[in-house]
Amino acid sequence: MAAQQMSRDELLELVRQLREKTPIAAALAPDRSAKRSWINWLSNYAEFGSYPLRAQRNARFIYNHWWDAPIFIWLAEASGVDKDRIQRAAQLVASSGNSTTQAAEIRRILPWDLIAKHLQEKRTTAPTTQGDIGTDLAAATELIGGGNCMDERCAICGCHLHRAGEYAKPTKQGRSHATRHHFVAERFFGRSANRKGTLTERVFAECPWGKEKHEEVFCYECHELLLHNPVLLPEDVKRFSALVRKRGLSEDEKPDGYARIAGRITLFHDVIERGLSSFEKEET
Repeated sequence: MAAQQMSRDELLELVRQLREKTPIAAALAPDRSAKRSWINWLSNYAEFGSYPLRAQRNARFIYNHWWDAPIFIWLAEASGVDKDRIQRAAQLVASSGNSTTQAAEIRRILPWDLIAKHLQEKRTTAPTTQGDIGTDLAAATELIGGGNCMDERCAICGCHLHRAGEYAKPTKQGRSHATRHHFVAERFFGRSANRKGTLTERVFAECPWGKEKHEEVFCYECHELLLHNPVLLPEDVKRFSALVRKRGLSEDEKPDGYARIAGRITLFHDVIERGLSSFEKEET
């Protein structure tokens, strides 16, 4: 089984055979089970989201498009990657939190081909005993600076976040699942989150706010229910439409370019920003 061709089910089978706890991963996130996160993610991968090709994604694609840093550390450590590499990756996690940018840096240290090679080698050997996890954990904690480095919280409501499964389910676990959100939508720059590599015309030549590709982590509720579904009542729409007309951003027929919709998007953000500023003044 070549690394390039490993399927999602084959990776899931290999993950199930790995030990539950490893010292460096446990020092980074002592209250989480990275193994359980991998099993839940791989078992339910095709059901997350609405993109029909998800069921066809192989192990390489999934590894290269997930961004939960501590689970990379666990997979590498449990599969037998050399400790020096794992420590370098762990120090990145301890120093800069959890993000897609950080995950990309970690994958440069722990690339998929290396992980797959060790997974396949481990498959042909006897299971590794866990050893003295307490002693190893103490040493790993000291190495990366101590404490729970992955106490992630939603950027809006502040709730504790996790990646242990039940994403989008109507349970406390599902509602508090971590999910990332771009401050300025990728589609505004001609990119699609669901169709990687597909480019369309850009709405903005450059981001007006200097936040292209910047993102934050939220709970499922705040991301999917709040950010994706702003409430605009009929009177709100009329008032915003009046602003659009006053700014010369209305249209009779669609023009060739995107300058006016770009203007409407910018104006909508201005409305939000001024509303927040007004609230802040009232609260002080």
